[in-house]
Amino acid sequence: MKSRHHALINLFLVLAIIVVLNAAGKYVYHTFDLTEDGRFTLTETTNDLLENLKSPIYAQVLLTGELPLEFQRLQTATMDMLERYKKLSGGLLEYEVIDPGEGSTEQINKKREDLSKEGIFPINIRVVDTDEKSEQIIYPYVLFRAGTRVLSVNVLENEAVAVSPDVQLNNSIGLLEYKYSNAVQKLSRLNQTNIAFLAGHGELDKLQTIDLENELRKFHNTGRLYLDSTYRIDPRLDLVIIPNPTRPFSEQHKFMIDQYLMKGGNIIWLVDKLDIGMDSLRQNQRYVPFDINLNLDDFFFRNGIRINSDLVQDLECTRVPLTANQNSGAQSRYELYKWYYHILAMPTAGHAITNNLDRVNLLFPSTIDTLKTKFNVKKTVLLTSSPYARFQLTPVQLDLNSVRVPIVPEKFNKPRLPVGVLLEGTFASLYENRVTEGMLQGLEELGETFHPKSKPAKMLVISDGDMIRNRLKASGKEFWPLGYNLFERRAFANKEFILNSIEYMIGNGDVLQSRTKEVKLRLLNSVKASSEKLKWQLINVLFPILALIIFGVVFQFIRRRKYS
Repeated sequence: MKSRHHALINLFLVLAIIVVLNAAGKYVYHTFDLTEDGRFTLTETTNDLLENLKSPIYAQVLLTGELPLEFQRLQTATMDMLERYKKLSGGLLEYEVIDPGEGSTEQINKKREDLSKEGIFPINIRVVDTDEKSEQIIYPYVLFRAGTRVLSVNVLENEAVAVSPDVQLNNSIGLLEYKYSNAVQKLSRLNQTNIAFLAGHGELDKLQTIDLENELRKFHNTGRLYLDSTYRIDPRLDLVIIPNPTRPFSEQHKFMIDQYLMKGGNIIWLVDKLDIGMDSLRQNQRYVPFDINLNLDDFFFRNGIRINSDLVQDLECTRVPLTANQNSGAQSRYELYKWYYHILAMPTAGHAITNNLDRVNLLFPSTIDTLKTKFNVKKTVLLTSSPYARFQLTPVQLDLNSVRVPIVPEKFNKPRLPVGVLLEGTFASLYENRVTEGMLQGLEELGETFHPKSKPAKMLVISDGDMIRNRLKASGKEFWPLGYNLFERRAFANKEFILNSIEYMIGNGDVLQSRTKEVKLRLLNSVKASSEKLKWQLINVLFPILALIIFGVVFQFIRRRKYS
């Protein structure tokens, strides 16, 4: 009787502890991550961001429904990450699951129409069920809302180079934290930053950068900056983007850019070294490009780089359409040929801007050299050619028909040629020891002072002026998305790269650090699994039975010995 009483007390104690722990779990959130790569541990930046969240954010998960097995892993990771965000935010971040494919035909069409207005389109995936193959439409998106502002997050990474579905999904899961934190940070930001696109030197116009500007206007103030209409670049500008200038910079304009940099301003240069384009080639079939005189070589040299007068060729490139039949009497038939000057640039692994980033499509880029500088300037190569590349020094004649000639792969033996470089640190003014007394007096009258040494600043230089250019459709009013290659019918990571660069340049690089987090992919050794299939089947079937028999025999032996 006494032992039964003690057993009941112990049972009630265990139940009480379970109830208390469950109740405390609503207010105290903690996990133990025992994985080697820390896949379930959020970065310190994300923790601070969520703990300091002031206003509510609402998330809607569209990746739902009956999904193939491999996509169920991404779906689970998507939900688990949102649950952790909800806990850490103290409930300020809420989420729900919405199935765009649920309801009547009219309801489904209405949902899809509403999503398309927000720029969200489904993708088709192939489903293999035993011997049957079919296609399924899914929406791999999470929508984050704060008031009237909406930010869509594509949780499925696109890969420019063919990879296995396991690798693609692994990369997607590894970037979930960055994508979520980036969305939360943008929606919770109170003060918008100021970004200016330089104009007046033949740069890309508004229509040619409209896709990027539309994306930036959601969270930044943007506009055009004409140096002829001002005496200085306002240091309150967080970033100046100079997209593909084609006319020389005067010394006055260079001085203004120089002093903006000296005051801690940040600049993105998108510069073509050679005057060349596909339109010129199509008209003439042969073309000799010449240097574009921008009067910037001394400025770049002073700040630690040199853009060379050459052209990069790469075996990993995109294609262009050319007539397959050259008979004058036959009807024209077009085929796609690899055009080695339109390279698929490789983002450098390990940096916050480029880690886990897809390929970037560059047109006619040139190599970039890094040089020593007076002060401490950190130089990081962010974009390179593939290992199968080479460069051609100018002058060189370009011929479209050269794509029909078989290439010699062994000649593409210049790997990892730099085409995009990030400069960070303290810069020296180009005009140090060149400013006259008259110039100093003029600056003083304008309320300005000359700065020979910069505050900490950043410059990004890409040797392709068209990297952020969106192609216009035939109407001239509509446009293709930035990074979309019309001939390949797919989008590359141009937009993601420039947006990451902008966030890094204006000082929002903390969230970008979560891009460097890698989830290790542990794939099953299919060859070993096939050869050892019988062994593991026997172990899985027989071992539990043998263990149970041994346990029963030992238990009976101990029982008989104790009570006999």
